[in-house]
Amino acid sequence: AGEIPYAFARTMRQLADHVVNEDGRPDIHESWPATMKHTLGSSFDSDMKRRPEMAVVHRSIKAVLTLMRGGNGEGLSDSYIKRRRSYESFALTSLSSSDFNFSKSMFLPGKDLNN
Repeated sequence: AGEIPYAFARTMRQLADHVVNEDGRPDIHESWPATMKHTLGSSFDSDMKRRPEMAVVHRSIKAVLTLMRGGNGEGLSDSYIKRRRSYESFALTSLSSSDFNFSKSMFLPGKDLNN
């Protein structure tokens, strides 16, 4: 707990290999509420089709935080929805397929994650 996930990874290849080939996922601390552990655990499912939608994750985390605050959900906004909608609007009107080209060199051995 309190550690940065994947801090050991120094290259994109190391990180990708750990997640894809070794099914590496961040640890979920045992002291966390069962609902939170289930939500996060299912979010890391290796079968992408079994992962929950972001709205489900958001509602679950918001409910746990509200309970932890004694039923007070004040200040727990749904602003991510507004950001997502504004991004989707931007993406549909402004981005072309060429904006999503990735260089194969990003995944070559020795590529630093910070560059």
